Amino acid sequence: MSGLAIWSFVLFAVCIAHGLVIMAWIAGFRRIASMSDLPFAKSGAMPFISMIIPVRNAGGTIGPLLQDLHAQRSPTVSMEVVVIDDHSEDATHAIVSSMCTSWPYLRVLRLNNGTGKKAAISAGVATAQGDLVLLTDADGRCGPDRLNRLAEHWLRTKADLILMPVRTLGTGTAITWLQEIEQAALLGVAAGSAACNMPLLANGANMAVTRQAFNAVHGFAGDDWASGDDQSLLERIGGSGRAVSYLLHPDVVVDVEAEPDSRSFLSQRLRWAGKMRAPGRIGGSVLVLLALLLPWALFITTVVAVVQLDIGEGLLRVWLLLIGAWFLWSLPLARILGEAQRFLGTTRRVPSTLPAMAAFFTYAPLIAISSLFVRPRWKGRRV
Repeated sequence: MSGLAIWSFVLFAVCIAHGLVIMAWIAGFRRIASMSDLPFAKSGAMPFISMIIPVRNAGGTIGPLLQDLHAQRSPTVSMEVVVIDDHSEDATHAIVSSMCTSWPYLRVLRLNNGTGKKAAISAGVATAQGDLVLLTDADGRCGPDRLNRLAEHWLRTKADLILMPVRTLGTGTAITWLQEIEQAALLGVAAGSAACNMPLLANGANMAVTRQAFNAVHGFAGDDWASGDDQSLLERIGGSGRAVSYLLHPDVVVDVEAEPDSRSFLSQRLRWAGKMRAPGRIGGSVLVLLALLLPWALFITTVVAVVQLDIGEGLLRVWLLLIGAWFLWSLPLARILGEAQRFLGTTRRVPSTLPAMAAFFTYAPLIAISSLFVRPRWKGRRV
């Protein structure tokens, strides 16, 4: 067997393993989606939920989010909202302060010790009164039954960390459409892997943690990395053996706006990828990068097969292996994307998603590698 045939067989075997993992995630995604509406037995009083919102220069988005939270159909005595102002330079503090006068369960605090989202979350948890802390980014929007669904799920599972879905909304442009599909695929991976007790991804715009678990793992103590609060909590709580659950229900979806242009899109992706550089995440980063590079390896091998092989040199064997590898790699990914899109109500035809998948696996490895050297600015700071 030629070297090219051996390499093609290796890729085929890797794609079998890759496909089996994705199919397990699809089954897990479907399982937790079907469980979300099951009746539950209230084993105790509804939990007191503290909603923590770390903000910096969020004057343009914080008002609508607070209106959504004020409109929750949960009894107001079981909730509070704490906004932690991370040295905003706009009207954020004034906007929230004005809303406090008509909403006694809303507080706004200035971040005095430290800077950054992790410091703001830690300050919020320190002052929170609830047993369960719900984290939300200032640019999100949510429905009126989010707290009820979260409380019900926590009573059923008693999970220490609850991950929840985020939907990216575009404006119809190519760059925002790409973000819609990208984030739907990541939602599928996050929910599916969590359902299989191997949670890989979290989204800080929509997650809840018990105050007891946060304090037990010492929050973000020793983690001075600017970004990655969501992954840090996931790794610390999951790594300590505590329960991590995924709540997959339409009522708890948080909507965020897609980045409007390619420059802000690139900056955001560099910031997200940069969190993988933090100490303790190198092993996971290598696995992620290898998964992103798999289609590149398939593509390069296919090109080499076209250029080098002549009839009679194992052409049929190599091509059968490569065609099989491509199907084993792409079909499970398309299916988990389809599951997430159906859940989010954004189902698109397969031909329109294939270019997006190709684009993602083209730019994602480049961004991952670039993030090792480039530190973008976010809200006036280097991350």
